[in-house]
Amino acid sequence: MDADRLSERMGSPHELARRAANELRLRTYAGRHPFVTFVAAPLPTAALILVGICLSMVLVLSVLPEGSSRDNYVPDWAAAVMQSIVWAMRYVPFMFGAVLFCHLAKRALHRPGWSFVACALIALSAGSFAVHLTLPTNGPGSGSLTMGFGFAAGASQLLQALAPLAVWAAYAGLGLRNRNPAAVA
Repeated sequence: MDADRLSERMGSPHELARRAANELRLRTYAGRHPFVTFVAAPLPTAALILVGICLSMVLVLSVLPEGSSRDNYVPDWAAAVMQSIVWAMRYVPFMFGAVLFCHLAKRALHRPGWSFVACALIALSAGSFAVHLTLPTNGPGSGSLTMGFGFAAGASQLLQALAPLAVWAAYAGLGLRNRNPAAVA
């Protein structure tokens, strides 16, 4: 069979690639339901990841020694671990959520616009999330951990908001460099 007749029966190579990409997109949940995946799911996903990190903080606090051998109530190693967990609470859930949704969009062959919507929603929640730790100094009850949502003009919250967008920019940059001509929608 010559190439012209084959092209007539199957369609042009561009049309074949578009149809194949559409079939691949329909194989995944993210491909079939992009609105649910990239608009409704990002905020609950970031919240669940944040809860997991909070539980790790509770576990660290439960293994702290009760007494103190020095002037500080909390040993230096425990203070460093708690500060690291607070830092992780500010960035990890939101960056992990951005990576997750960028990967889902790439795997479902969606254009970067869907993952941008998800990352923008995650960035809004990251920018409004605030956490502050005061280490205990005089025994139980002298420290505090405050978490909440609210917009404040601070550099830390701006960096928190920019982190998921930086993840999206990295994924979009990689996607443009390795662009698949079949990814049309």
